[in-house]
Amino acid sequence: MVRRSLIIFLLALIGCATPAASLPTVTPQPTPLVLPALPPVGPTILPSDYNTRPAPRATQAANAQPLPVVPGTTPSVNFDSTLRPQFAQDLNIVNNETIYTMAWNFNDDLSEIQGSQRVIFANRTDHPLDEIYFRLFANYPDGGGNIKVQNVRSGENNLETSLEQSDTTLRVQLRHPLPVGSVAVLRMDYVIQVPRDAQARYADFTRTDWITTLPTIYPIIPAYDAQGWHTELPPSFGDLVYSDSSIYDVTITAPSQYNVIASGEMIQETKNGDRTTRRFVAAPMRDFDVNLTDRMKRTSARLDDITVNSWYREENAEAGVRALNWAVDAVRVFQEKFGPYPFKELDLVETPTTAGGIEYPGVVTVASDLYQDPAQLNAFEFATAHEVAHQWFYSVVGNDQVNRPWLDEALVQYATLVYFETQYGKDVARTLQQNYFDAQYEAARKRYGDMSAGLPSSAYIEESYGAFVYAKGPKFFQAVRDKIGDEAFFKALRGYYEAYKYRIAEPKDLIEMFQKASGQDITPLYVRWIGG
Repeated sequence: MVRRSLIIFLLALIGCATPAASLPTVTPQPTPLVLPALPPVGPTILPSDYNTRPAPRATQAANAQPLPVVPGTTPSVNFDSTLRPQFAQDLNIVNNETIYTMAWNFNDDLSEIQGSQRVIFANRTDHPLDEIYFRLFANYPDGGGNIKVQNVRSGENNLETSLEQSDTTLRVQLRHPLPVGSVAVLRMDYVIQVPRDAQARYADFTRTDWITTLPTIYPIIPAYDAQGWHTELPPSFGDLVYSDSSIYDVTITAPSQYNVIASGEMIQETKNGDRTTRRFVAAPMRDFDVNLTDRMKRTSARLDDITVNSWYREENAEAGVRALNWAVDAVRVFQEKFGPYPFKELDLVETPTTAGGIEYPGVVTVASDLYQDPAQLNAFEFATAHEVAHQWFYSVVGNDQVNRPWLDEALVQYATLVYFETQYGKDVARTLQQNYFDAQYEAARKRYGDMSAGLPSSAYIEESYGAFVYAKGPKFFQAVRDKIGDEAFFKALRGYYEAYKYRIAEPKDLIEMFQKASGQDITPLYVRWIGG
């Protein structure tokens, strides 16, 4: 996610007209940044415009083992259809992933979803489990929408449930403890009410005249780590989801006039009268995002065997094509710097979010107001590149976004700086760093004191969260790069991406990768910029 406050700050530094009241009073007047002119927008985009080099290939698992099979639950679809052919064996990297099979049926105005869900969950902890938890983020306080879960059952037996954490957590009591390495198969039904023109939580769960956005609103199992189940209620800013890479098989039935934009790959489409049923598979992905629209247009481009789709309102067509241009360039840059994107598709979607943008597996959303104002082109490009970078860090390499948000957000901020450096040169990147990261950090330090960038999101207020995680945090990566050099720095990030693909990474994993690649101790830099 890219913070709205940071977008405002970026607008100021590039000399755009921003109301003075929207900027912190302690913010120094930044030096205007002038980026090179963008190429003219054309009606079509060709793959040759972006890349002539083959994408690097991931090493497949030499001793890949078949996925566990639960009697009576064998999937009837090849889930590797989401992946590019050279990464088809990546499903075998994931250890006993959770399998979600969902069916959603929308009413005519998309205000209600009748849902059913089967979940195959393997106990990967070191002890038997008496309960399994689900997060219900559709119930986030003051969001306007809600989800009501009914009839949670295992086999023929109904299970006892209870709601916790302001109804955002569903505790499911198992009839018998689930042994280590054993599998539970749970089924449930639910009804979701979709709010109209909602503004809570960045307006990410809402229904408007032109799009309905549905971010992780189904029951999802949270991560279980050394601290146990993660069921805490995150603050009203920052990200919500901390979960494991999983397999999704999702069937969506809606009025036929709506296009469905979702994580993964659509593998089947059937029209029945005025309703259409579409089936999507997504694997391995951390969560599943859905958007429906009957107003938006799509333009696509290919980079090698990756299809990038840009979805935008017709009146914003020129901006939609520009965004596609940036997204494809960002995929090219990040593949070169960090490693290959493993999935066949990436969707970029204009949405009414009040954040600059929000990331989901295989889907990035960017704020509609950035599409509409030509004066915001550079902020628009920054938000687009930032959200694309999250496909590497958050989506493929996971982390605790609630308690260690710096591990993806600060890294993605720096990755966005690398994008600008690659596209426009080191001088532009240096100016961006000085006038964006450095200036905002210094302003926040004077206002709040020098807070750590490595705190849980709940330790900040919204303004300090943006300043220290998004502005101070990236300075750690620059300090490491300055100390160990470009070769070791990018070698470490490529190694980190490959080693923790589809897994949950911890701060120590990243630090160890930098030290292994360079042979140098970077602990003092970590203490200075993240821990201190």
